[in-house]
Amino acid sequence: MKYANILVSTFAIVLVCVVIGLIFRYKVVLENNYVYVYDNFTKIMSIYTHKGKIFPVDNESKKKYEKIKKDILITVKYDVVACNKDFPLSVLISNTSTEKLLRTEWRLDINEKYDSKSLIKKTNDIIPQYIGNQYVDTTILEPMEKISICYQLPQMTKPFNEDNMIMRAYDVTPTFANVYEGDLDTLSRF
Repeated sequence: MKYANILVSTFAIVLVCVVIGLIFRYKVVLENNYVYVYDNFTKIMSIYTHKGKIFPVDNESKKKYEKIKKDILITVKYDVVACNKDFPLSVLISNTSTEKLLRTEWRLDINEKYDSKSLIKKTNDIIPQYIGNQYVDTTILEPMEKISICYQLPQMTKPFNEDNMIMRAYDVTPTFANVYEGDLDTLSRF
């Protein structure tokens, strides 16, 4: 009986230590439809949905994302020959990375030569495929694939002048399969 009490006491102490360790080891946050679990010891965050784990978030995955993010190239030009006068913006999205691209978001800026002021009118109107100057393309591109898409010109503060204006894509936010970052909703479905 004496040994049974020692064994039960030892087990209880170990169980209490494990529970206390787990309480201080993990930080759990529930936000929207995601559960974020941060491990204080390993410094890794994992994200879960109702379908299960999405990806662990650590420095290595962030470094990988930042490295391959640069492999998504977006060029924008005014081209009524390749497109048409109603949709004259020719946008070429190239995936030169080694990962499958699930979604691409970017912003568009148009300005006059030698002037950095944006000529895009800021509005809250929802226009198909973009809000203000933010564009989204959900075409899935395999590594080394590209796609060309035609868009409307956004509303501008001045009439568009092809000879005197410059357009560029910036703030590119790609979402890749198997790489954490980008659009969490898209990642949770693939």
